[in-house]
Amino acid sequence: MRIQKATEVAKLYQALLQKPLRVDEIDDFFIETSKSRGDKPRNQMMRLLRQNVDTYQHILLVGYSGCGKSTELKRLEKDLQNEFVVFNYSVFDELDPNSINYVELVVITMERLFEFVNRQDNISVSPSFTNELGNFLKTKEIEELRVKYMDVEAAVETEAGLGVPYFAKFFASLRGTSKSSRQVKTALKENVEPKYKELLGYCNQLIDEITKQVKEDGKKGLLIIVEDLDKIKIEESEKLFFNYASQITDLEVNVIYTFPIGLYYNTKFRTIKDKFSKIYELPMIKLRNRQDQSVNQLGVDTMKEIVLARMNEELLADGKSLEGLILLSGGCLRDLFLMLVEAAESAQDNNRTVIEPEDVDYAVKKLKRDYRNTIADKMNDKGEVLISSKEYYDTLVELAKNDLKDVENTDTVMDLRQSLCILGYNGDGWCDVHPIVKQILTDKNLL
Repeated sequence: MRIQKATEVAKLYQALLQKPLRVDEIDDFFIETSKSRGDKPRNQMMRLLRQNVDTYQHILLVGYSGCGKSTELKRLEKDLQNEFVVFNYSVFDELDPNSINYVELVVITMERLFEFVNRQDNISVSPSFTNELGNFLKTKEIEELRVKYMDVEAAVETEAGLGVPYFAKFFASLRGTSKSSRQVKTALKENVEPKYKELLGYCNQLIDEITKQVKEDGKKGLLIIVEDLDKIKIEESEKLFFNYASQITDLEVNVIYTFPIGLYYNTKFRTIKDKFSKIYELPMIKLRNRQDQSVNQLGVDTMKEIVLARMNEELLADGKSLEGLILLSGGCLRDLFLMLVEAAESAQDNNRTVIEPEDVDYAVKKLKRDYRNTIADKMNDKGEVLISSKEYYDTLVELAKNDLKDVENTDTVMDLRQSLCILGYNGDGWCDVHPIVKQILTDKNLL
């Protein structure tokens, strides 16, 4: 169902939070934010891809959760869809975000590629390739995995060997069962991971065959966008990127990976930086100026434009409420949308047709409670305290009082960035405490 602009409070959830924008909704709802952010990573990524069509690029897009990366990537996809064949998927939708194995990235790539070939009349794969891949899938380890766990029957071979529809179904089943079953995840590690190089070779061969044909058809190549890797548990992200950077950059195709802000400022990041073609950061929309913390009206107006593209302004009884919520969001679109939806819930609970100031207060208090709950002792598996809540609070107070608005990238700061308690802005890379968290510090008499 397409997103519709909300004309009543009951429709705000569907308009703001139900799902990210689709490519076919971009023209109706996308608002350009580059001037308010101070950087143009989307333009830079497009330029890199367009100017390097004879090579493949592995790109990291870094940004705080909720800052608008998905929308920017959908805009990128729409802008490039006539030049590249684009595959876009979310690890939350397609994989198990609590435990991602690098092999799964190859599995889902092969699934999407075979599905693409299956839909096209003018794209095919060579019989020699399908025969070799078919023989690989019949090896003892893979066959054991199929028979025991997968919802796919052995295919009946013809003279031409196994067909594309079978391979599409096979890799879809392997990806799906791995997502839903810990046993399959273990079996994938034991049975398929030792054969990773072979599987990767077939994947790259498939990429090569398809790329040559789409280029003959006038396209510049293929592009894969892997979303939401920045939202999985930071320990899982660290394992995937820091332990397996070589493996996830083995795919011989253009790939954009979203990347956690906490790891970007990790000292270990420099050890994997050279594995990727380019790293781009999408800053928060800047709502205050660094020097005097005065309101940056351009940023406020940009966020207001984004909201009013999705809801009628008359749904807020007080015309000043929206700007107040925008400033409290710190430039985080997700938090602004959350507060508006919670305010709408409060209005409906009280049988109101518009959002009153008391509904706004309710929404702010709820978000404040959510952030307060994130500032707690960080424990290891043995129950030992790694970073105390006092350490987090001390760090937040120090930054809030810091006129320069900069911090050292300690483990404490990286955690606070990841939880959005600290937000980063444009220009020369300054940061500040989330306005809602500043209220928590004030409530605790720490400011």
